[in-house]
Amino acid sequence: MITADPGNRDCSKGCTLSVADGKTLTLQASENEGYIFAGWSGACSGTEGCEITMNKNEVVTATFEKEKTWQLTVRTSEGAKVMVNPGNRDCSKGCTLFVADGKKVTLKAPNSPNYEFKGWGGACSGTYSCSVLMDRHNTVTALFEPYKTYTLTVDIYEWVDSTFDVAGKGRVLINPQGKICGANCDTEFIENTGAILYAYPNKGSEFVGWHGGVCDGQGACQILMNSNKLVNAIFQPDIEVDLFDERLFPPETCYKPGPRSCAAECVNVHASQKQTC
Repeated sequence: MITADPGNRDCSKGCTLSVADGKTLTLQASENEGYIFAGWSGACSGTEGCEITMNKNEVVTATFEKEKTWQLTVRTSEGAKVMVNPGNRDCSKGCTLFVADGKKVTLKAPNSPNYEFKGWGGACSGTYSCSVLMDRHNTVTALFEPYKTYTLTVDIYEWVDSTFDVAGKGRVLINPQGKICGANCDTEFIENTGAILYAYPNKGSEFVGWHGGVCDGQGACQILMNSNKLVNAIFQPDIEVDLFDERLFPPETCYKPGPRSCAAECVNVHASQKQTC
């Protein structure tokens, strides 16, 4: 675009101006997208502003050239998240860009919810942001892989007292997901992340404790998920009875989580003590 002052006249398509003798005419050249200003010729030269003192007829030529560009090809794998600047363009599914000669392009690949960024290929390497100087055609590849996951299985055991026909019931809260399990449930965790379990008995029940080898006791159960894990949560009725009344609870009364047999160590229903049936 060419403007002439005084008058701020648009001479982008060429023009003829009548200027009083001795007056100064100023010409300014600005580039449209995709073009660069190559310079003045005739009464002016160089690439800066053009000033002419009009004491005779003058001719000025402004030369523009199409900007030289290079092609940047971005290739991605499944689950990718790739942003390209300038322009903050989303190239997560791959893209082709045309970039002016000598310009720099920056690519970033943050981890996505279910995929981990493993590194760049082509014109970039490593796992940090990628900066490419566009002085040739370039190709960049972003490699993502699914996170490795493990399953946390929570089994909820409810001891049933046939004498009173009641069962101990409860729920387990799994954090950080905030998932509540009122029955047996499975939860997926990314490898080496942590899980915290809290047990909440329902009204009329009490929490006996954790079982299964991963956690014990009655407090919060903290687990590092570096393999598949199984946790048993045992609840029982909260009933006030004489625990020494063998008519209700003979010495062999016990419960072993897992397979429904009582051939080994198990948990005494009300005294919460281990014994052998």
